[in-house]
Amino acid sequence: MASFSIQANNQQSQATPVLARGRVLIVTQSSIYFRVGSDDPQANNSCAFIPAGESRELRLPTQCLKIAVLAVDQPGNVSIVEINGTKASCSA
Repeated sequence: MASFSIQANNQQSQATPVLARGRVLIVTQSSIYFRVGSDDPQANNSCAFIPAGESRELRLPTQCLKIAVLAVDQPGNVSIVEINGTKASCSA
């Protein structure tokens, strides 16, 4: 089970390394916008939203996607955890 930590800020979108197909859990200390995509996804204020202190479980339908995050206001740490049962992480 791989885990990634991203420092989200409100100036520029930050993305994870490529992720495996399967379930992932996003846990955030600050309110964030997020976007799932391939190549170089960019989060902005029209993307999905997670309030501070909450988490969201996603099912990634294909391999090698990334999750981009952007803090709404205050910077904070975002953890992305691949949940048991996912395929091994991609290398790219």
